[in-house]
Amino acid sequence: MAKKKLVLTILLLILNIGLIIGGLFLLDYIGVIKGGEILSKIPGLGKKPTKITWTMLEEEELQKVRDSIEEKLKDLKKNESELKVREENVDRREKELKLWEAKLTEEERLFEERVAYYEDEEEKLKKLAKYYQNMNPREAALIMGNLDDMTVINILKRMKDETVAITLMKMDPKRASEISRKMSE
Repeated sequence: MAKKKLVLTILLLILNIGLIIGGLFLLDYIGVIKGGEILSKIPGLGKKPTKITWTMLEEEELQKVRDSIEEKLKDLKKNESELKVREENVDRREKELKLWEAKLTEEERLFEERVAYYEDEEEKLKKLAKYYQNMNPREAALIMGNLDDMTVINILKRMKDETVAITLMKMDPKRASEISRKMSE
């Protein structure tokens, strides 16, 4: 009997809850109360889900795709402007490098000309030294008396020491001492 009373009480309770909810729907339907607001406050009952159609899903997907494309376009434009700046920098640096390359090429050419000139001068001085070395020291000293000091020094530096000593002895003493002093510097 206690079981029957318990079952009966539970049934009456469920029936009362159903009547209350049904009454609320009826009052909401006729506009006396706003049942949606009341039901939304009750956990689990909340607002009724809106009907979702295929068109709504397609539009939502299309909007997501549009947004994604717009974002990618913004990124591409940003990357494009960054690439233009980099390209301008590369072009500017390339021009600078070409200028430096031209300058270095010109300096290399001038250097090679100087080297060729000094090699040619060295060859001439070696020949002159050979000629003066093979001459009589007195005649060599007389001829050297008419040359400038640097030319005489350059010739004497390329001659054998014994010949240089004899040639200096045959020169005017003042000139010989001046040349000796300059050679020791």
